[in-house]
Amino acid sequence: MKNYSTHRAGRLRLFLAVGLTAVAFGRSGTTGQLDYWIQNDEVYINQGTASLSGSITIPNQIEGLPVVHIEDLAFADNSSIWAVTFPSTLKQIDYRAFYKCDGLSRIDLPQGIESIGEQAFWDCQNVTSITLPASLISIGDLAFASLDRLASFDVNTNNPAYADLNGVLYNKNLTSLIIYPERWNNRSQTYAIPNGVEGINDRAFDGAGDLRTITIPSSVIHIGDYAFNGCGNLTSVALPDATVAIGEGAFTACGNLRDITLPAATEYIGKKAFESCSRMTSISVNPSNAVYSSIGGVLCNKDQTRLIAFPRGKSDVYTVPDGIKHIGYRAFYRCDNLTQINLSDTVETLADEVFRNCYDLTRITFSSSVNTLGNFMFRSCNALTSIDVDPANPFFSDIDGVLFNKEGTELMAFPPGRGGSYTVPDGVKTIGGGAFAYCDFVTSITLPSSVVSLDREAFLECEWLTQLSLPGNLERLAGNLVDKSKSLKSISVNSPGSELASVDGVLFNSEKTKLLRFPEGRSGRYAIPEGTKTIDPHAFYRNEKLTSVSLPSSLELLGNNAFEKCTGLRTAIFLGNAPVLGGDAFKETPSYFLVYYLEGTSGYTSPTWNGYPSDLLYHPRLSWLPDQQIAWLAQRNIDYSVDSTTNLVSGEWVSTYAFGQGTTNEIQPSFTTDSEMYRVNILLP
Repeated sequence: MKNYSTHRAGRLRLFLAVGLTAVAFGRSGTTGQLDYWIQNDEVYINQGTASLSGSITIPNQIEGLPVVHIEDLAFADNSSIWAVTFPSTLKQIDYRAFYKCDGLSRIDLPQGIESIGEQAFWDCQNVTSITLPASLISIGDLAFASLDRLASFDVNTNNPAYADLNGVLYNKNLTSLIIYPERWNNRSQTYAIPNGVEGINDRAFDGAGDLRTITIPSSVIHIGDYAFNGCGNLTSVALPDATVAIGEGAFTACGNLRDITLPAATEYIGKKAFESCSRMTSISVNPSNAVYSSIGGVLCNKDQTRLIAFPRGKSDVYTVPDGIKHIGYRAFYRCDNLTQINLSDTVETLADEVFRNCYDLTRITFSSSVNTLGNFMFRSCNALTSIDVDPANPFFSDIDGVLFNKEGTELMAFPPGRGGSYTVPDGVKTIGGGAFAYCDFVTSITLPSSVVSLDREAFLECEWLTQLSLPGNLERLAGNLVDKSKSLKSISVNSPGSELASVDGVLFNSEKTKLLRFPEGRSGRYAIPEGTKTIDPHAFYRNEKLTSVSLPSSLELLGNNAFEKCTGLRTAIFLGNAPVLGGDAFKETPSYFLVYYLEGTSGYTSPTWNGYPSDLLYHPRLSWLPDQQIAWLAQRNIDYSVDSTTNLVSGEWVSTYAFGQGTTNEIQPSFTTDSEMYRVNILLP
């Protein structure tokens, strides 16, 4: 089968090492607000400063050499640029070079440019027109995707690779439709693809929300991935008899499309091809098709043993027909009009996410034949309160509407619509992967002492979960255990054991030498207890509310990604010598994040330590100012308190002031004093 997709125009920059000698190519520099590097007497622009704005001109030459290349992400996310004059010497624009530059209104590419990389101008939402010169021979995937106001392409008639037909972009010989501008012909509601076109490219009509009618000629044999994604007003599509392939997500979110008929020639339908078509009630198939069939408007394979896609517009109660053995990936995705699904006695396997986002589904019944279950089958089924299993099923059972294996030793799925507190029954040994994932309404979960294993993502994204109680003899905790459970404030240990302990709601090993997991919903400052030697990888991962942490002098190893995505973290204060630091330990912390270390400790460097901003934390010294005022130099991100006394010998120290410092070093604002003595304290976590 032909491939009608365009291809990324990429460039591999090569660095070699010969023996112990590194061989580098070129040199770098800055001119104006452009960073560049030079290789083989040609200039590559690798970054424009964030302060660039207005109409900018990229020069033809720097250091007397031609500017030929704009590199990955060079101007990405700069919405202040509203016009670009490109150098006449330019040959290539790379991946996302102008991504989300939504101040741009026009893109006029110079004669001489040969290649535009993937997503180069993606999401430049105010661009209305694009001019492509004769020299351009390669356009990467999604180079001009999500241009909400684009009305037309203007392609030089001498271009050997591309052409425009009344402003719509095609390949040169008009066999592939590449991009239909979202505001073509003053937001036209109809479009007829010319005869001779064989392929509709990936995302060709993506987001064309005004389009109501599309005429597809008999010559089309391939419809690309997400080709008509988001065409919310499209009411009907007649697929030609020659259509062989329909790509992934081809008609996703076509909310007014009510039915579709697949021709006899269709032999491939990608995943999610008709997903989120909220009014679709029927997917029909030509009886002569050798690969697919339809039962009551539901898409199946030819021999009707696999259910592939259920139309979202169907409602109420559905019983899977006899003969169906397998239900495919996301087959019922977002079928939010269904309230109950009954599986026939022939159904054996359920694929991943098969019932995802069936918001009104309240009950499902597993027949005796079901033997294989996918992952996250009931994700976001927020009304589902009971999963029932035929007692004759030899593989699975239910206890009070919760899904278990037959022996009742593994909890496999908790209904997402159930809320409040839940205590896992005694005798359960394993909590399966994703068993409580996306259960937004459960607030507290208690595991009995019989549980010895927690599989991956067991409590993933439980939005309202505040309390998790684990047994002390739990032997196995798999990764991403409580990821994205942003309300979780405490992980307690409810029975003594040889594996786990809890200190102030934080999970440790039983010896309290290894910190395993910090609750994602805890906020403010935290002091890791003295005696802790190791912090596990991802232990604080994605805690957005933690502001400051102190790490004890006993710490020896800080695991990989331990504080990754702690987006509120201002300071990490190390109280002892530098521990072994895992990779990306503080990845994606704020730009003002700072590592502090104490005088007399070793292994640290300043102004950076392992790539993170760092500084010596010193005790502030008070200064007396006129008119009975005091002040001191405060370090950034550090909180202070001031105590006072009227009698140093016999008086008591009284807390008088508290100050939260900003993100720069500065003289702490002074205040008037009536006492005789003051002292300043650093407020450690």
